[in-house]
Amino acid sequence: MNVDSYDQLQAALLGGHIDACNAFLASRHDADKGSAEYWYWLAQMYYRSNQLLKALDICFKLTREAGAFGMHFHCLADICAHLGIKDIGLSALETLASKADLPGEASYYVRLYGHHYLGEDESVLSVQRDASVPASCMSEHVRARSMMRSRGIAAGVHSFHRAYCSPQAVAELWPTQDVGRYWDGQRELPRQLTIKGFSSGFGDFIQWVRYARALKALGTEIDWDVQFDGLSGDCQINDHDHQLARQLTSADFVVGRNDAHMWTTPFTLFTSLFPVLGYGATGRYIEPSSDPEVARILSEIRKRAQGRRCVGIFWSSCESNNLYAHRSLHHEHLAPLWEASDDIHWVVMQRGYQGVSWADGPYSKDPGRCTVLPSQTSLAQVIGIIDQLDGFIGNDGVLTHAAGALNKPGYLLLNARCTDWRYEHSVDTTPWYPSLNVLRPDTMGDWGTLVFKLVSSIKSVGSHPR
Repeated sequence: MNVDSYDQLQAALLGGHIDACNAFLASRHDADKGSAEYWYWLAQMYYRSNQLLKALDICFKLTREAGAFGMHFHCLADICAHLGIKDIGLSALETLASKADLPGEASYYVRLYGHHYLGEDESVLSVQRDASVPASCMSEHVRARSMMRSRGIAAGVHSFHRAYCSPQAVAELWPTQDVGRYWDGQRELPRQLTIKGFSSGFGDFIQWVRYARALKALGTEIDWDVQFDGLSGDCQINDHDHQLARQLTSADFVVGRNDAHMWTTPFTLFTSLFPVLGYGATGRYIEPSSDPEVARILSEIRKRAQGRRCVGIFWSSCESNNLYAHRSLHHEHLAPLWEASDDIHWVVMQRGYQGVSWADGPYSKDPGRCTVLPSQTSLAQVIGIIDQLDGFIGNDGVLTHAAGALNKPGYLLLNARCTDWRYEHSVDTTPWYPSLNVLRPDTMGDWGTLVFKLVSSIKSVGSHPR
């Protein structure tokens, strides 16, 4: 792949084309070295290729030298969360927020978001804005996320709904959307409801499609954006869905009085229905579609495994168009796992630069010990493969959401304190996915401890079919 403009960098970085990005930036050094944009993208290149200290050094340089430029603060905080250097991160963010060149509103957001990224929820809830900074959904939804993480989802879900999922929030955050046909939890349900994905990722859809099933059991016709096709399969409504529908009826939800075709989002399904249904599903609630290519790949996996347990694994969200480092390991962390698991055939589902790095490493060469999924395998096909494996291990990403929705046994790997709000502060389980055990390091960024816990637990993955 060739990269010949700054506009192409983001997509190339997410695709793992680090060498092409590096070559382009090297070609621009002499002409652009005085530009904050150049240094920002160089930091992003190092960030996405796991050269985190180099990326952090550039973030510090931008803080010192780039005047009012502040786009790098997200990356800075995420790297510090991954490395477990919270105090350094907080100090650097305060230095940036205190710069005279930075507008007051930007300073406020640096403090608010930065403390959230580093797990300082009480600080987020106490950060004050001055009169020059207008109230906005952009800031209030971060407060709500910190409240849900630190005090439990029930404590903050109403605030999150107001700041992220209400019609006023949608009009502010996504002004091109049609708010007139937007369903945000009205008790009179539309006859037809489309789930749109503009504010959500694939993992959000898979996690909260459980609530759509309850609406379907109540009588609403559900469909979704084409990007989600094949991810939940054609699951038949079951007794548990009807039980949830009865709970909705008791809470005065009704179908039949509103003939409109409306739309909503996965986050809105969650914030509207969690107060009534709680965590919703208790077991398997998606059903992959049959696919001949899935059957072929699975046949090859089992042939290679020669009777070993077949366990899927995904450890880094480096190809996610979001902050990823605080919730991701890198492949070098996992060396003790490969050494301690002779009885497991690993099905490596990693993509992006970490997938490329794994393929170049020493543990990827033995076909008896691992299968690396072809890069052209679709997400729906990967979900179908996970369904037929003996277990799954993953970080906070779409494939782990899929494994949990399939009720597969396995492990969800999280960081400490700065993990996503949806997992609250549960120690070793999550009510979203009862089949998955949660593993966290003892302190933020201590991935070695996390892998030690995983190695100690690995013998049970897939040993007892569920």
